[in-house]
This record gives sequence, C-alpha cells and structure tokens, in this order.
Amino acid sequence: MIKTTFRDKEVNVKEQLTIVESLSFINSVADTVVDLEDNTFSPLFFDIALISNFIISYTDIEQPDLEDVYANLNEYQTFVENTCYADNFNRSQYNYVMDSINSTIEFNKQQIIHKQTSALDEIAVQLSNLLSTLNSKAQELDVKKLDKVIKKLNPEAILKAYQKSGIGDDVRDKAIEELRNENIKLKNDISARNVKA
Repeated sequence: MIKTTFRDKEVNVKEQLTIVESLSFINSVADTVVDLEDNTFSPLFFDIALISNFIISYTDIEQPDLEDVYANLNEYQTFVENTCYADNFNRSQYNYVMDSINSTIEFNKQQIIHKQTSALDEIAVQLSNLLSTLNSKAQELDVKKLDKVIKKLNPEAILKAYQKSGIGDDVRDKAIEELRNENIKLKNDISARNVKA
C-alpha cells in the first residue's frame, strides 16, 4: 500500500489491481465513453471517467462526485499523475490498463459503425429484392396481349355503358338543378335592376 495525500487527507493507494478490478476499470471507462445501447460516442467523458475509476479502483477515497471531478479536473489529473509515479506503483500494469481502455473504446466505436452500416446494408438488400421482383414481373408481362386489351377499350363504348348504367344520375341531376336555380336567381337580379333603372 502506498501512502499519499489528497486535499489534505491521507490516502491509501494500491500498488496494482487484480484482474477483476482491471476489467472493471477498463469496461467502466469504455462504457462511459461509448454507449453501445444508445450508439453514442462521448469523448468529453474520457478524463472524468478515467479519474473517477482510478480513484474508485486504486484508492480508499470515497467515490468522487462527477461534477466535482469536472470542475477540478486539473487537481484530480495531477493527483492521478503523481500517484502513478510513486515508488512501488505498478506503472506497467497501469499502462496496460490504459492501452486496454483505448482498444476497447476503439472496438466499441467500430461496433457502432458496423451497426449503422448493417442497417443500411439491410435497407439496400430489401430495395434490391424489391427491384428484382418488379423487374421479373415486368418481364412476365405479355406486351402483345396488353396492346390488344388497350385496343379493345373503346372510350365511346365505355361512356355509353356508363350512361346506360344510371350511375351518377343523382350527381348529374343535382348539378343541373343547382345551375337552373342559379340561372333563375341571375334572371331575377337582372329584372330587378331593369325595374330600378
């Protein structure tokens, strides 16, 4: 155990971490910087997470308030740097942990990129399948038969059939009635003006 001080209080510092403590340290920092659930990358949190986890993992200081760490970043960084250079502190293990944190962050960033790329690839595959289906259906069309059907369509015959069916008679009759009423109103207005003149 290494003895040092922080903010005028005596602090005990571990010389090195166990493998479980190292993994916890690495994952906590990496997960804070790269959130795989929300697919976000927040490099602003790197120093804050690193310092907070250093204090939790290596020292007997109570877990620091993150706002305090952020507000006093230089003070905390100086404490961590000085502690890392204390006699008996296992700097090679700490450097390995730092390398592992950086590797894990990079790996997690690549996972986010891969998720986004996979989603775009899935959309591209679905569009490709749709276009293939449309293309095959278009090739199945017999253009000669389609041309014959179009020629058989006689617009005059369709219009006569529509008129004979009686469909739309109510709409036609209502429109005629409205025009007749409007015409009568206009005649009355004109007659009224002529009488006044």
